[in-house]
Amino acid sequence: MVHLALGAMADPVIDQLEAQGYTLQEDDATRIQKLADAVTLVNVHGLIPDSICRTARRHILDDVGRCAQRLENNDQEG
Repeated sequence: MVHLALGAMADPVIDQLEAQGYTLQEDDATRIQKLADAVTLVNVHGLIPDSICRTARRHILDDVGRCAQRLENNDQEG
């Protein structure tokens, strides 16, 4: 199982994935990071409620699940 943090203080998604033995194609990584940053931006400025942010982040995480690939020669198990 992959654990990701999304939000203003979170490391970039690609860095979190690579630390857990996964990666994303560059275009997917860029798109997903921009979406995560956009959700954080509108939430911090109070433009959308927390409940909508949670739903949006869940969709982003689903997208990560579809796009993430195991790194080759990964020594980590899990």
